[in-house]
Amino acid sequence: MMMVTNETISWRRPGRVARGMAAAIGLILFGYFFLGLALGAIPRATVRMPEAGADAVTIFVESSAIHTAIIVPKQAAGVDWRDWARPQGLRDPRFAGFPFLAIGWGEAGFFRETPHWRDVKPGTILHAALGSERTLIHVDHLPLPRANGDDVRAIRLSPEA
Repeated sequence: MMMVTNETISWRRPGRVARGMAAAIGLILFGYFFLGLALGAIPRATVRMPEAGADAVTIFVESSAIHTAIIVPKQAAGVDWRDWARPQGLRDPRFAGFPFLAIGWGEAGFFRETPHWRDVKPGTILHAALGSERTLIHVDHLPLPRANGDDVRAIRLSPEA
């Protein structure tokens, strides 16, 4: 039977463990960055939109680094969102006259604590990213969106498409 002594056990130094953890974190960050570059280099598919017509509706998808919203006309092709998103709940009643609604979903604390991008705090982002049971649907009243190909994309919907 072998006797275990301090000489037979290889003790790790704390510095070695810290270097290993730093290397692992660095590898993960490098992989994330590389994957973003590689996937970002894939060309976008071009899909022909249906012709504009009486039964076609143009909606928009707006995307930022951390949020996506679907922008729909308040009233089009027999769908009326005005009863669903009533203007009585708006802080500024001037927005009630805008013809579009931006509908997004997300963590309640982030929407309530971040009225502007300059108000973003790392703790709020971390809490939202790790998950929360407090979610909500966020609705903004908007003027006509402008599709720019990067942040806002137009999608035309029709019964034939």
